[in-house]
Amino acid sequence: MRIMARAAAAAAGLAIAAGSGFGTAYADPGDYTPPFQPDGGDIIGVGSDTTQFALNDLAQAYNATETVPPRVASWDAFNPDTGLPGDDIWVEDTDGDGVQDANETIVRPNGSSDGIDELRRDEACDGTSDSLVEFARSSRPRRADDSQCGGVAGGPQVLFFPFATDDLRYVVNGDNQAVGEFPGDSAGTNAPLDLTTAEMIAIYTCDATQWSDLRSELPAETINPLAPQDGSGTRQAFLDSLQLDTFGSCVDDTVQEHDALPVDGDPNAIAPFSVGRFNTEVPADANGDKPVQVSTGGYLLSRPLFNVVIDQTPADGTAPGGVDPKLHGFFGDNNADFGWICSDEAAPVIEAAGFTPLGTIDEGEFTNPCGIGQ
Repeated sequence: MRIMARAAAAAAGLAIAAGSGFGTAYADPGDYTPPFQPDGGDIIGVGSDTTQFALNDLAQAYNATETVPPRVASWDAFNPDTGLPGDDIWVEDTDGDGVQDANETIVRPNGSSDGIDELRRDEACDGTSDSLVEFARSSRPRRADDSQCGGVAGGPQVLFFPFATDDLRYVVNGDNQAVGEFPGDSAGTNAPLDLTTAEMIAIYTCDATQWSDLRSELPAETINPLAPQDGSGTRQAFLDSLQLDTFGSCVDDTVQEHDALPVDGDPNAIAPFSVGRFNTEVPADANGDKPVQVSTGGYLLSRPLFNVVIDQTPADGTAPGGVDPKLHGFFGDNNADFGWICSDEAAPVIEAAGFTPLGTIDEGEFTNPCGIGQ
């Protein structure tokens, strides 16, 4: 479903890495140019819906630039053909025989936490990773349980490498002609576009169930609050920004993150949404109108976006976190080499995906420097 939306966005002039030749909507590695089935020598990633298109494009650009293996292969959070999550993917051809074996197949991780769980999968819980993937895309920062195995300390430890920033706002229904998979509608929205953080808390704890509960001049219509599915980094970042542990019972928190379809056509729907994804993935009609509209004031979360890798340093070691040498070319070595993803060549690809590239320490970025693990 989203590939259609992306194609429409590209047709509207939102080209990927203008001038680089990467104008196609890349998805799973089988859609890359040239397409390929990843093998055990490649750098394989899974996880966040928020950053999947950015990492697909970065992988495509890197593979075209660095012609010596390993290649980067980033699997979408949902099936790009059906738009559905949870299918089985032949994540890598470990033995290189061209035959899909059971031990080469995983359930497609859907979201940051699902991706990190897959990266850290360790049946023995002894710190030796059994995972087939080398990195997880994440739109949330580290959590306490990212250093646990079965609820206690142990298992593979991880490093979070920031590479870009994104703003999180909220979307509500808009007025539009039919475009792509979105039917035309003129219902508009009953929500203001400047809800404050306090008002968002009231909505998502169900203390406010009608718009008039927030502001007397708003209609007495029942709010339909939507939130991302379990395992989503955006879900966790949104909860954290509202200082909540969970959503209220009136919230439908099973919606795929950054999916505009459940909001479209419903004047009472509201959902958190990546501004980068809104700008690049939600199509516009012939008048330039989108099926949903993004908030213009009030609630705003500016957040770093990460790629997560296994920390090769022993848990009791004193040295900085270590990165598998296989990953140095793309992600850097967590020291002097910042990696291709932090380079000037990568920056326009990140920008074309709707995000803001981070600088490195030698460029004066000290808060969340690209190439330094957290």
